[in-house]
Amino acid sequence: MLIVHSARVILTLMSNQTRWPGLTGWLQRANVAPALLAVILTFVGGLALSRLLYELFFPQAGLLGRPLPVFLMGLGTAVLGGLLFRQLERRFSSWTALVPFLPLALNLLYLTDPAVDLVRSRLLFSLSLWAGILLLFFIN
Repeated sequence: MLIVHSARVILTLMSNQTRWPGLTGWLQRANVAPALLAVILTFVGGLALSRLLYELFFPQAGLLGRPLPVFLMGLGTAVLGGLLFRQLERRFSSWTALVPFLPLALNLLYLTDPAVDLVRSRLLFSLSLWAGILLLFFIN
């Protein structure tokens, strides 16, 4: 029963125009799905950054392999990504503002792979950042 209710809430949030009477500002008039997706993708980017730094400075930065710093780095980048999305959403539509965040999904390719490959991880991370910045300038 709880799963069905949770699914209904998620589908309601991802509907075209969600209006919540108690909220003010951009969330009240915005489409919530692109904002949520942008935050999730930047969280994935933060996880990729923490893994990249951990693999790069392995013996010295053993703290970056622990769950709390990884989660905090992902959370910090997600907050920054949400703020960037909010600024982009003021100039463009919600779905257009989401476009620069989509290449961050490339980081899922090596986050799910347990093997350490510094060249591949650096390549995918830099490619996702490059494509995101390129798309950011392209939509302007």
